[in-house]
Amino acid sequence: MRFGLLGSVEAWAEERPLPLGPPKRRCVLALLLLELGRVVTVDRIVDVLWPGDPPAGARATVFAHVSRLRQALAGTDPAVTLATVGAGYVLRAAPERVDLHRFRDLCAQAREIDDDHKRIDLLTEAIELWRGPAMSGALPEDARARLCRGLDESWLAARQDRIDARLRLGQPAAVLDEAAELVRAHPLQERATGQLMRALHRAGRTADALHAYDAFRRVYADELGLDPGSELRDLHRAILRDGTDAPRPAARRVPAELPRDLVGFTGRADELARLDRLLDEDTGALVAVSGTAGVGKTTFAVHWAHRVAGRFPDGQLFLNLRGFDPGGGALGAGEAVRRLLTALGVPAASLPADIDAQAGLYRSTLAGRRVLVVLDNVHDAGQVRPLLPGASGCTVLVTSRNALPGLVAVDGAHPVALELFTAAESSELLRKRLGAERVAAEPDAAAELVERCARLPLAMAVASARAAVRPRLSLAAIAAELGGGLDSFANNDTAIDIRTVLACSYRALSPPAARVFRLLGLHRGADISTPAAASVAGDTVAATRTHLAELVEANLLAERDGRHAFHDLLRAYALEQAFRRDSEAERDAAVARLLDHYTHSAYAADRLIYPARDAITLERPADGVTAETFDGHAAALAWFTAEHAVLIAAVRQASTSGLHARTWRLAWTLTDYLNLRGHWHDQRAVQRMALSAAERLDDRPALADAHRNLGRVHDMLGLDEEAQTHLLRAVEEFRALGDRVGQAYAKINLARTRERQRRFDDALRHDEEALELFRAAGHRVGQARALNNVAWGLAQRRDHGAAFVTCRLAIALNRSLGNRHGEATAWDSLGFTYRQAGRPARAPACYRRAVEMYRAAADRPNEARSLVELGDTLRETGSDDPARDAWRSALEILDDLDHPMAAEVRDRLTRAA
Repeated sequence: MRFGLLGSVEAWAEERPLPLGPPKRRCVLALLLLELGRVVTVDRIVDVLWPGDPPAGARATVFAHVSRLRQALAGTDPAVTLATVGAGYVLRAAPERVDLHRFRDLCAQAREIDDDHKRIDLLTEAIELWRGPAMSGALPEDARARLCRGLDESWLAARQDRIDARLRLGQPAAVLDEAAELVRAHPLQERATGQLMRALHRAGRTADALHAYDAFRRVYADELGLDPGSELRDLHRAILRDGTDAPRPAARRVPAELPRDLVGFTGRADELARLDRLLDEDTGALVAVSGTAGVGKTTFAVHWAHRVAGRFPDGQLFLNLRGFDPGGGALGAGEAVRRLLTALGVPAASLPADIDAQAGLYRSTLAGRRVLVVLDNVHDAGQVRPLLPGASGCTVLVTSRNALPGLVAVDGAHPVALELFTAAESSELLRKRLGAERVAAEPDAAAELVERCARLPLAMAVASARAAVRPRLSLAAIAAELGGGLDSFANNDTAIDIRTVLACSYRALSPPAARVFRLLGLHRGADISTPAAASVAGDTVAATRTHLAELVEANLLAERDGRHAFHDLLRAYALEQAFRRDSEAERDAAVARLLDHYTHSAYAADRLIYPARDAITLERPADGVTAETFDGHAAALAWFTAEHAVLIAAVRQASTSGLHARTWRLAWTLTDYLNLRGHWHDQRAVQRMALSAAERLDDRPALADAHRNLGRVHDMLGLDEEAQTHLLRAVEEFRALGDRVGQAYAKINLARTRERQRRFDDALRHDEEALELFRAAGHRVGQARALNNVAWGLAQRRDHGAAFVTCRLAIALNRSLGNRHGEATAWDSLGFTYRQAGRPARAPACYRRAVEMYRAAADRPNEARSLVELGDTLRETGSDDPARDAWRSALEILDDLDHPMAAEVRDRLTRAA
């Protein structure tokens, strides 16, 4: 089976053309063939088929085209497959079956041999693969021009390479027509004019050769305002000096300056594919590869450059601009231009003195050539601008620790950001460096080694090298050696010493940004919001946002969805610098501001998600704290959700720092959110820290509250003994304090534990005692909650009349208080009462009301519980399908919460199947 892209898009099976359908379907096939063996996403296909304005059914249309292509290819060749992979498709076939890939291979072979006769044969075979303009008829012309520009230039380069070979063999007459045709098609290309001049002169038509030069000079001046480049001027002078002969076209000096490619290069498949696409669409592309120190920018750039070197017949330049060099001293623009000109074969004596003139000569020298220019380790856009070619045909690949937004905005660079390795890429690197067997023998140690290295490629390379030179040492031992932070990666070679590498980026920061960087190292959470960072710095949000932007641009912070994060080795370096440069008082003040930020923000959010809860009095936040404010319940809940892991880390940081008052206050603010969302394991950890803090402070109210919360969470985890121990202690502590409300809430929680133990009389007694305590304290919110619980207990005891009355009292009181959460609970109890009274048909409406209100309050555990009760009721009334739907909805929540009730619901579904 064969595929054709060099002309119309075609496929042949045993020389029989396959029916590929309309142009858009052929375009889909063309994209898959261009990326042969690599995934092409549906989004990418949509962008090409409908640039800028895809119709509503675009994705469905793509699916249909792929389905029809599969039908067309089915049964033709088992070696050709079209598979769905993730969010896209991949076409697999031998490259020689696709004329484009065969063309590229032939051209590469032609460049590598010294025999011009064989070179001509190879190039002729390659050129004859072209049946017309690449991918004609399959794409709109603007899309074809964008995608095929590189292909068209490769075709032109192949023809010109063949002309040069024939001229070297003394065959000028054989190339005259083709050379003249190429000049007409490309009047501004110096190489085409130079070839025509040589052919004419060697064929005895010197006057015509000089006329060709004059014509080019006029057009070049009119169109570009430039003089011809030095090579064409030298040829013109040579012809003028020697009217009978001119130097035969020697093979150009072709620079090949790329450093050695890394054997066993790992990962970066998506980024490599993106560069391939950019090259296919625009051979004059400018690409800015950025990423944090040690992320592998140079390795990536060199690897890709080697992959595509064959598409740049006029050479590959590589220059380290030393923008972040441990020894200091970035390469100046003048020295950089001179080095590049020397690499291009320009004699030092021919270089003008002025830097602008040198840059102009550099651009002229590159004009008409196809050269890949890799500018490594760039500090900023200003350092690289004088080194950008002026004409298309050359691709420039820039690497920098900075994101270079100016190069993107002003010069049209395509940004490519390299992230840390994924866990899978890190493991693959270990297998390639150490062997699959050694890694497979210690999978846990290998995983630990990856985490010790923070998935930073440079750290991974250092660690794997350490393991490779000590093959008898276990990976577990290597991982243990790396437990010492940055000291574990110390090395006499500054190029691979992690601390030295990071220091180069740090030293380039402005003093305010450097201070923010250091203080962020004190933050224990995985990421941080801008207001929290402002609080750490004790600065305004606006000023902090500017400093964070500098850190992001320097790739010392990663930004995603408005949040900022370090990788672990950067965090260790930031913390190290904070201890080295900031006083203990400054560090302590920053931590205090951070914890006050989270405490006051969480308190404000808590008042919105559960306003019925009794408030506490917080101390005034430290100066410089910017606490969050919220528009309503949804915003407060969204903030809690986004900050969840960070808040848990903040409680732990307060606890380990000995800030006991801040520990229990922050824990208090998280209690309702963690309960509502069913994060019971986190709740247990937080309340244990709160209990320890209260004990150290000898704060009896805080101690009683922590015991109550621990009892509640142990009850939710089904740990009856622990729940009872903490709740009885809470009752005692609140009684000793004379706190009737606290005592009543603890009794309500104790009643729930008794219910789970099916000790219903004891449960009702605790609820009734709680109701009396709330009444004595005049606490109406507590009364409403206790009324509901008493109603449930009465229904359980089948005192239906009293239960109905008490439920309705609870609903009315909660409604008058605006306590929708409490009202939801009362509706659930009313549904239970209807079922107990033998009137199940009335219960579903009550449960549905409860589910809606719990869902609105984001109380997932109780939403699931009411859904289970709804399902049970529907099953009792013969509505089997709706019952299963309710149970499935409940099970989805319970599984997500890791709730012990999930097994019961799963059993219900099994029995109902």
